[in-house]
Amino acid sequence: MALALIASGISLRREAQVRMAQRFGTTVKAGSMRRYFERLEESGLLEGEIVRVHLARTKLLWLSRRGQSVCEACGMDLRETDYQRVLRLHGGGSQRQHAAEVATFAFQTRRRGLGVEVVPQVEGRAAPDAAVAQDDGTRVYVEVESRGGRETAPKWRNQVDLQGFVALCTVTRKQQERIVADIKGLGLPGRAACLEVLMQDKEASGELWTEEWQ
Repeated sequence: MALALIASGISLRREAQVRMAQRFGTTVKAGSMRRYFERLEESGLLEGEIVRVHLARTKLLWLSRRGQSVCEACGMDLRETDYQRVLRLHGGGSQRQHAAEVATFAFQTRRRGLGVEVVPQVEGRAAPDAAVAQDDGTRVYVEVESRGGRETAPKWRNQVDLQGFVALCTVTRKQQERIVADIKGLGLPGRAACLEVLMQDKEASGELWTEEWQ
């Protein structure tokens, strides 16, 4: 099951541990959950690396070649992980920090019962990092952004051309305040989420979006 979770496209070990704990009726804090994945790495079936996202040391995993062979032999359908997909389509190894933040946003979105796709294909000039499925069947295209500034203005205008408003997720509250102020200064409507807020919500009981404006 641990291999199957990574083969399905999950990249955060934390998310896989949560699902394993739910399946076996234990807590995600149980050391056995972590050791499953450590043993799979030691045996050469999984590979991974640690990237710091906000204050958390985030372990990202993917199947090794050997792991892929084992999963294929077991009849599993293989998908690249969220992390791998961002790296492949948004700049390669130089984008590890950004890819980890997008993968974390995807995890936090799924925690709240919403479907999400990373790096969705869209028409036009926009290149969103994620698409969040809404209850009414529509999608919200999201940029995960931590810098902001004048150079990001075309990105926000492209989002408005795509869906009529800006949707972004920052890493910290301070970044959200600063970048949202920039977007409002451009006269663009939008909504914002924040990884710091989402990660601190241990029960995933809050809303995905923390701010919305016209």
